[in-house]
Amino acid sequence: MIQFDPAENPFADASWELIRAEAHGDNVYAIVDYDDSNVGWTSHGRFMYNQIEVATVPSGSGSPPRYPAYMLFQLVPVDD
Repeated sequence: MIQFDPAENPFADASWELIRAEAHGDNVYAIVDYDDSNVGWTSHGRFMYNQIEVATVPSGSGSPPRYPAYMLFQLVPVDD
C-alpha cells in the first residue's frame, strides 16, 4: 500500500484514471487525475527506475486524447 501525507502532497486524495494509448502498443497508458486529465503522472528520465512526478501536462486534442511520451507507462502483470 502506498500512503501519502496530505499536508505534503496535494494529490494524496486524488483518484487516478488509466487512459489507454493504443497507438503506443499493448498495455501502454497515461495515468491522469480523474477530475482533471491535464494533471498526471510523468517521468522525464530515460531510465526505467526514474522518479515519478505528478505535474500539469498537455494532452493533444482528439479522441482518444494524445499524451507526450514522458507521460506514458507500460503496465505489465507481475508473476507470482
